[in-house]
This record gives sequence, C-alpha cells and structure tokens, in this order.
Amino acid sequence: EMVYIASVYGEWVIKDNLSWHFEVDYRKGGRMFSLRDGCTHDELIQMALEDYSLTKIGHRLEISYPLPEVFTQQTCNDSPPMFVTNDRQVESLIELSRNHGVRLCVSSKGKDEDNVDGPLDEDLDENLDDELKEEFDEELDEDWSAEREEVSEESGCDEDDVREKAYEGDDDTHADYSQYGKIKDEDVVIDVPFDDPRLLGRGVGHRIGIDNWEDNIYEHQSFDTKAQLISELRLTAVMTRFSFRIAASTRKVFVAKCKVAGCKWRLRAAVKNEPSTFWVTKYVKSHTCSVSDRVRNHKRCTTKYIGKLFLDRTGLIEGIVPQHIRDSMRRMFGMKLDYTASYRALKHAQDLVWGTAEEGYANLPSYLQRIKDANPGTVTDLVCDSQDRFKYCFLSLAGSISGFQYLRRVIVVDGTHLTGKYGGALLVAAGQDANFQIFPLAFAVVDAEDSESWEWFFNKLRDCFRQFPPMAIVSDRAAAIARAIGIVMPWASRGICYYHLQGDRYNIKTSNIAESINSAVKKAKGLPIPRLLEFIREKLGRWFSKRREDALSLTTRHSRGVEYILAIRSYYAGSMIVDRIDAWRFHVKGGRRDCNVDLENRTCSCGVYNVEKIPCSHVIAAAAEANVDMSYYVCATHSTPSLFSTYAHPIYPKEGTDSHVKPVRCLPPGESVPSGRPKKSRWQTWLEMSRKKNTKPRKTHKKYSCSKCKEPGHTRPNCVAED
Repeated sequence: EMVYIASVYGEWVIKDNLSWHFEVDYRKGGRMFSLRDGCTHDELIQMALEDYSLTKIGHRLEISYPLPEVFTQQTCNDSPPMFVTNDRQVESLIELSRNHGVRLCVSSKGKDEDNVDGPLDEDLDENLDDELKEEFDEELDEDWSAEREEVSEESGCDEDDVREKAYEGDDDTHADYSQYGKIKDEDVVIDVPFDDPRLLGRGVGHRIGIDNWEDNIYEHQSFDTKAQLISELRLTAVMTRFSFRIAASTRKVFVAKCKVAGCKWRLRAAVKNEPSTFWVTKYVKSHTCSVSDRVRNHKRCTTKYIGKLFLDRTGLIEGIVPQHIRDSMRRMFGMKLDYTASYRALKHAQDLVWGTAEEGYANLPSYLQRIKDANPGTVTDLVCDSQDRFKYCFLSLAGSISGFQYLRRVIVVDGTHLTGKYGGALLVAAGQDANFQIFPLAFAVVDAEDSESWEWFFNKLRDCFRQFPPMAIVSDRAAAIARAIGIVMPWASRGICYYHLQGDRYNIKTSNIAESINSAVKKAKGLPIPRLLEFIREKLGRWFSKRREDALSLTTRHSRGVEYILAIRSYYAGSMIVDRIDAWRFHVKGGRRDCNVDLENRTCSCGVYNVEKIPCSHVIAAAAEANVDMSYYVCATHSTPSLFSTYAHPIYPKEGTDSHVKPVRCLPPGESVPSGRPKKSRWQTWLEMSRKKNTKPRKTHKKYSCSKCKEPGHTRPNCVAED
C-alpha cells in the first residue's frame, strides 16, 4: 500500500525563541514522494537526489520532518526535527503519515551544481588533510583522464593533441556510432512496478479477505460449461480455505463434497435444458467439520489453476515476471508461492493467451503464409523432415529486402539460443542504416545451430540479396559460419569481428549489432515460434515507422549521426595546419600524427576515412584548403534521401484467418530442451566486456600460490610440504 508525502527543499534554522524553523528554497519548488511499505532509506535518498536534480558527489543529503502538532503540544518548543537516517526511521515515517499530515524537509550540506561559488574540487580540498588531499588528487587525475578518454571515444575523432591521453589507434574502433543517431522513444521499455494497481485485479483495490468475500454460487444458478462451474468452485475453496473432492463427474452430472469425512458441505449440478449448461440443483454451503480438519486437509492449488486465476483477474500484463505473480496472488488471495510455482503459473498464463509450443508449430505454416500475403515480396520458407517434424523456417520481410539496396554492402550474422520447450536457435542477418542503427534483414529459426543449418540460412540469404554485390559478411569465429560462407557465397569477403574484415567494413562492429539483436528479442526467446516471429514483426514495424518519420523531419544533407560526427571533426580540423603538395594532395599537421590526404583518390594515411567513408578531420581540413565542400566526400549511403528510402516500404501485420490458408502439417522437433532454468543472455567475450568497461582488452591469468607453504605454482590440496 502506497503513501504520498509532500516535500520541500531548504535548510533548518533556529529562531531567537530557540524554536526550529525550516526555510524553504522556493526556487527548487516542491515534490511529491510515493513510498511503499518496505521502502528503504537508500531508496528514499535516491528519490530525493533524482527529483531535486542533485548528485551524490559533493552532497550529503539529509531528510527530516517536523513533528505533527498533536505531538508538539506534549513536548518543549526547542524540540529538534526528526531526521530519517535508516530503514527503521523510514518505516516510522510511513506509519505516521497514514494518520497525520507530514511534510518532508530535504537539506543538503553540499552545493548544487547550478549555484556553485567555486570549483567543487576546492570545496572538498578545504576539508582534507595533506596526506588525504594528495591521495584524492591522484584519484581525481585518474578519473579526469578516464573521462577525457571516454569523450575521445564518443567524439569519433582521432585528433587528440588537446588531451593528455589519446587513442592508441586512428580507426575509431572504440566509438559506438549507434548512440549518435539513436531515435528517442523508438523502443518502449515496459517495466511493471511491483505495486502496479493492475496486479490487484479488475475493480479490486485491496486484498479480498474472508470477511468481505461473497460466495457467488447458489441454487438454480447456471454455468455454460462444466469448466466454468469447477473454476468458480475452486475460487470459493481458495477464499474459504478448504479442499473438495469430486464425487461424480459425467457429461450430465457433477457432484463435489468436502474432503473431510462426514462434513455435509456439498454441491450438485446437472444438465437440464441446453446440452452443455449445468444448473446447480443443490448447494449446502455450511461446513459441519472443524476448522482444524479443514486446514489439515487443505491442499495447495495447482500452478495451472493459479495461472488461470491470475489471468481471469488481471489479464496478461506485458512485462511481468514471476515476482509479479507471487506478489499479486499474495495480495489478492493470501496465497504464499515460491519462485518455481510463480514461474510455472506465469508460463501457464502465457500458454492460455499465446498457445502452447505444440500449437505454435501447428500454426506456423499458416502464420508464414498470412505474413507473406500481407507483405508482397516477402520471402518465407518452412522445412520439415520426413516425419513432418520441424527443422527450419525463414522470414525476410519485403521492407527489409527493399531497404537493403540503400545500405552499405555489409551483412552481420549472428545466432542466439531460444529458451522455449523445444529449444532451437534464432539466426539473424542485419545491416546498418545511414544513421548507424541496426537494420534487420532476415530471421531463421532452426532446430540446432550447426553447419547444416548455417548453410541453409546462407542459401536463403543469397536468394534474397544476390542482386546487391559486392558484399562483406561479418561474424564471430564459428567454424560453421566460415564453412557455409565458403560454400554458398565464395565471392563475399568475410571478417571475424572488426579486426579481420577484408574489403569495405565502414564502422560496423560485430559485437554492437550482435548485442543489439540479442537484446531486442530477449523477452520473446521462450515464446512459441509464431508469437516470436510476430514479436519481431511488431518491433520492425515500430522501427520502420519511427525512423521514417525521423528521416522526413531532417533538414540536413546527411543523417543525424553523420552530421554529429562531421561537426565534431570540423571543430578539430579548424586548428590543423595544411600544406599543399599539388592540386589534390595535402600534408595535414595536427591531431595525434601528421597525415597525407589525397582528395582525388579519397584516401587519408590515418586510415579512418578509408574505412568509414566519412571524412576524418584531416580530409575536412584539406577540403577546406581546396575550397571543396566536405559533403562531397561523404558516402552516398549516409545521405538523408538514402535514410528515408531505406524505411519507405511499410511493414503490414498478418491478414486473414487460419481457415483461409491451406493446412500444412508441422510437428515439434523430436527432442526437447533439458530441465533447469534456461540461460537468457549469451556469454560475452573478454573483448566485449573490456569495451563496455572502456579498458584495454587483456587476457590475464591469476597466479595461484599455496596457502600452506606460500610457494607459487600449486595450491594447498596438492602441497607436498611436510606439516
């Protein structure tokens, strides 16, 4: 249950009459905090920091409140305010606010970033002794150097004479250009809070207890099916804490009795008019057994019923996890569920909405056909073995095929394991648009990620995109991918990560796109295949719509990301010295090193322009000296018209119904995944992890030494030293 408490920002002062008074900083305004039961002190501090735009560095936050008037009448005038310093004090605050009006007072011992009289470093240094100050300065220097290095990576520029630390390479391999052109609100992240009112059920504002529970079963009541009757009966048993046994159940009669022997509670229903409608003919709702006997015989509900009960009360809310099921059932019905039961209940609820894995394979042929009918030009394929068991399926939407002609001829392929009942793998091919955003080209679901499946996948890719040579394929070091490329696309150059790609690779990196693909489909990897493909189609539809609108809004020659890079590099080009060699060749001094630029052949000795096809600072400086517009040297695939044309073809949802499609038999694969919790995130390489941490990639091995003899090279269990 939430409580809402108003807060103000300022500081406490003591008046002449020795009374405490809180002087409010009206420039900050007020805030409203919503606190839940169990809120911690750290969470309250974080709320205040975020809402008042403060930072943890340089601020020592204090949260307090004056006692309500009913308390001050019993105390002295000089009673100080109550300071909230730990979790127990937060709990007291929440309980007090339920019955009395409380105003939180937020104070800070540091200075706001907007009103700093002097550098924050100086303010801190005044309170440090010499030894600690020296240590602080060293740490500050390291942080400042790291920050400058990070800015260098984000700028996309290799000229760093104004920095103490520069790139170790000139090709900008550290920069993640996808952040430069990212479109706001393109992907809506659904994060359902655990106190979401929807989790309390439709029209339910609090827990349903036995004191306010109404039994909806009565004599002469009708139920359309026997399943509806049993469902209502189970809900009654849950709320009144007893178990029943089914004494008789036929197509025309249903009889249930209390599980305690001798109890007179019973229900009888029979079919009367309609062939499937059950009418309650007798219902004795009072128990004659003791409460202790009912509790002893009471059994927990099945996870299937819990999933159905949750679904009936709340519906399937997108973004929920097992923890939501556990909290919701506890608050609505007083059920105590562990994680496993909550997980299984959520799976059953999803199966009721989206269908089971077996139903997914059966509906897959019709789904592929309906998507193909709605999007003419879409390529689909379904392969089954001799026993009609699923092996492969392929989907490349017409919008992706049409848009690829405006992209750079680089395709990144990757695979990720599925976590559904029958496992399998999702193979993905993607490119990169003019704004450095991922552009999915094709998807395939295969029974296993092996040489045979990769060869089949590349055959389908070749059929879709063979009209766009030359081509480069970027992948990881998997031998199966290398073998498939050599067989199916021998003319295509292949690169392993972004160190070994032959031909034009621009700034495309395997790790970035592979991470984006895996993250985009992570929530749907356990769903039935049609639902997984529909999840992908919906996401692509949103991407195409948002990016098409963004491209239409641009008034520049190039995409948003390219314009950002050109602006940064133009700034550094302005401080470079250019010496003309001849009409088209120049020697440019500045940056990390001096470079030779050939505007006629479009090359620069730094290597950045040769790779990216976006002018580096040296090329921009040389073009300015030659009085040539820098835009002339930007690859045409980075232009605004190319960006719009990439997403000009819309993606439509499936049309028609399954009854209009010729039935095709498709059975699940022969083997299911092993038991145990499935892994949802792929393992990252040491290189990817080092890139995230902005550190140099290193492979270091820990040197072990024996804790007994202190000698290196072995551990205590293998020690041969005498005791």
